[in-house]
Amino acid sequence: MSKLFKILVLVLLTNDSISQNFEMFPPDLYKGPKAIDFRQVLPTTKGTVLLATSLSNVGEFDKMQINLNQPSYMTDKQGRRQTYKMPSILKDLYESFYGIKLIAEGPKRIFFMVSDNNHLGVMNYNYGKYAIFPPFIFPPSNEAIEIKKIWIDPEGDLYIGTNTDTLYVYKGATNILESSSAEAFKLNYDSKFDTDSNIVIAKGAKKLKKVFLGKGIIPYSFAYNSDEEAVWIGTNYGIYAYDRSTGQLINKIQAGKESTLTVTDMDIKEKSAYIWFSTLEKGMGRWSIFNNRAGVPQYFPYKRISAQNSNMLSPIMNFCRKSDSEYFVAPFDSLPAVFNTESQNYSFIKDSSFNNTLNKTTAIELDASGGLYIIKGGGLFISGPGKYDAALAGINADSTVANVVIDDIQINGISYSEIKDTHRNYELLNKIGLKYYENNVLLYFRSRGFASKDTIVFSYMLEGFDKMWIEAPYSMMDERLNMAQYSNLNPGSYVFRVRVKKGNEGWRKNQAKLTIIIERPFWQTWWFWPAIILVLGSIIGFVVLWRSKAIKKRERERFAHEKQVLELEAKALRAQMNPHFIFNCMNSIKSLIQQDEKEKSITYLTTFSKLIRTLFNNADKKDISLYDEIETCKYYLQLEVMRFDSKFSYGYMLMMILT
Repeated sequence: MSKLFKILVLVLLTNDSISQNFEMFPPDLYKGPKAIDFRQVLPTTKGTVLLATSLSNVGEFDKMQINLNQPSYMTDKQGRRQTYKMPSILKDLYESFYGIKLIAEGPKRIFFMVSDNNHLGVMNYNYGKYAIFPPFIFPPSNEAIEIKKIWIDPEGDLYIGTNTDTLYVYKGATNILESSSAEAFKLNYDSKFDTDSNIVIAKGAKKLKKVFLGKGIIPYSFAYNSDEEAVWIGTNYGIYAYDRSTGQLINKIQAGKESTLTVTDMDIKEKSAYIWFSTLEKGMGRWSIFNNRAGVPQYFPYKRISAQNSNMLSPIMNFCRKSDSEYFVAPFDSLPAVFNTESQNYSFIKDSSFNNTLNKTTAIELDASGGLYIIKGGGLFISGPGKYDAALAGINADSTVANVVIDDIQINGISYSEIKDTHRNYELLNKIGLKYYENNVLLYFRSRGFASKDTIVFSYMLEGFDKMWIEAPYSMMDERLNMAQYSNLNPGSYVFRVRVKKGNEGWRKNQAKLTIIIERPFWQTWWFWPAIILVLGSIIGFVVLWRSKAIKKRERERFAHEKQVLELEAKALRAQMNPHFIFNCMNSIKSLIQQDEKEKSITYLTTFSKLIRTLFNNADKKDISLYDEIETCKYYLQLEVMRFDSKFSYGYMLMMILT
């Protein structure tokens, strides 16, 4: 009896089975252009589960529901359909409608994806599941390359395994953000089309590094060994350790001579004595770091069901940790199973829903909340955590994953995203500011990480308004009923908190939190009355100043008018006086000459000439001195006295004093 036959007999005696309740995603539920085929399950650090399917977008299991949408055509800013002349991820997803076969998560929730047509895309999962051009062009040449695996290390370097013996590494592939906020993000690189419709990276392109693994060596899986600070690469010829700083390759686990050892998955725990891995040829494998018997690992095959490939005796596609001594495994030609590392026994999971698909288990994953996801025969099977389920007993859920999220915010009946023209990812939005009249707030919340059969209770409080927590059972009829409504909120600062629990368990530690600040109306602000007093004082001061200036202006105008009137009156009097006076003076001079009074006539004529000269000198002047005015009057009176022969007299002495 051969050694291999003895191992198979031992496996047949030790194989066991356990029952578990699963829910299968109905294949006829989605009515699209083609049937749904599931390819990969990826639990994320966000607490959701992403799905790679035959549909041309990333599926998502979140908030107790699965989201599978067929994207529409891409349009430009004018709403016109966009087309791409060359192959690209956007053409695959939005024009050719190719499916997605691979997804990988990196730091800061930056994801890379691969389409069925082997084109890469990147998405910022903080803002949705929309693919954009990556910061590089791959493949770097026109040669046809089939991508088999992508993986991102803790530093954000992207590893691309293809059907060739060359490993492609993009340094800092996830470092794509220049800035981000609650509303949007800005990339630190620019991609565009050239004149031949080829995609080019105009700024910020990531550098490609090629690592030759060896002739015929194809990478199938990756893992990070923190003890060595190296990337371990599972290939079809064993496991290699890759030093990122030096680029050195070390063959850790070798395949036998003239044989293959295809390592599909690895689990490397920090400070652990063993490294567990899965293979296509020998089932689960264990390798001791400290006492590895000259590098020879131990293998634990399971019962072989299908003999499609003579080399695939116990093909396991991947596995995930269930507990310290157990793994969930995905045998390619059998039912999903639980592998016990102590007894080396496989316990196959049985469920009536598995009868609807072929026994081809290609993926198995456990999310942070304890939910188990299996892809079998292209179908998706989901089982939530529960203490009565044998397969999931003993699983400790990760309490650090958010279990409740705010799904929507409505202000006066309108979604906040429409009011502020922002995205709908309220998990990033932790603070909103509203006007005083935007005081009717409706907050919708949902749970994450629970099964539909779970009994869920919410509890919420608006700090600054509610005095205590308000409990609200989860509404199975309509998730839109999971909400908190507040009307006519007064201006001020509020903090909305919501938490969740399952059945009689304690409240989950993680809460969804939103700060709401409602501005006061301007008439209730501290500066309003000082501003009113300042404005009124300014108006009164302006009125007083304007009134004072108006009075002064009128006084000046009145004085000018009176002066003008006096001047006109003087001119009128002079105009009336001058012809008559001159005529009389000339007659008096004539009379004196006829009477032969020469001296009197000369004196009269001399005085008359002085008066005329004075009048002419002052005729063009607006203002004359008092002396000139008295002189004029003196000459006039002298002439009048001489004309009337001293029949009247005047105060000459007074005039002399005045002069």
